[in-house]
Amino acid sequence: MAFWTEKLASGVRDPKRSFRFIIRLTSFNQSHLWFAKSVDKPNWTTNAIEHMYLNHKFNFPGRTEWSPISCKVVDPVSPDAISTLAAITTAAGYHPPTNPGDLTTTAKSLAVGALGDVVISQIDWEGNEIEKWTLWNAFLTKVTPGSLDYSAEEMSEIDMEFTYDWATLEVLTDGADGTDLAGQTRFWSTDGSTDPYPGN
Repeated sequence: MAFWTEKLASGVRDPKRSFRFIIRLTSFNQSHLWFAKSVDKPNWTTNAIEHMYLNHKFNFPGRTEWSPISCKVVDPVSPDAISTLAAITTAAGYHPPTNPGDLTTTAKSLAVGALGDVVISQIDWEGNEIEKWTLWNAFLTKVTPGSLDYSAEEMSEIDMEFTYDWATLEVLTDGADGTDLAGQTRFWSTDGSTDPYPGN
C-alpha cells in the first residue's frame, strides 16, 4: 500500500525527507557537519554512443561518469570552516612558489588524504541511517566563501565542491527488499561483493 493510504499507527515508515540528512567529513574532526545547510547526492551519467546506418540510428551504452557534488555550510567560527578548507588545500600540496627551484605540485594521494572520508546519509525521524553514500577518492575542487553585504543579516556561507571517482550506495531499510534488483541493498563496493559478474 502507498504510504498516504495507511494509518500512521500501522507502522508505515515516512518517505525519505530532504531535510533529514547528515554529512561526515573526517577532515573537520566532527561527528558530522552540524553546520551544513545542503548537499547534493552523488549522481552519474552513462554516455550514449551513436551508430548510424543509412537513415537509422542505434545507441549503445558508453562510459559511466560521476558528476561533482556541492555542499553548502555556514561558517560557525568554532570550528572555523574556511581555515579548515584552506588547510585541506594546503595539505593537498598547493602553495605559491617561493623560488624557481620549488617544483612541488598538488598530488591526488595528498588531496584525497587531506579531505578524508566523505559520507552522506539520509536518516529517518529517529536519526537512524536509511541511505548511505560514500565517495571514493574524493578531493576538494572548489571553495566559494560567499560575499559580504552591509544590508544582509544572514550567516556567512561557504560553498564547496567535491570531485570523486565513484560512490558506493548502501540502503539500510527493510523496505528495500524486493523493490530493487533481486533485493540488492549495496552497490559498487570495492570488495567485489556487489559485482554482478564476478570473475569477468
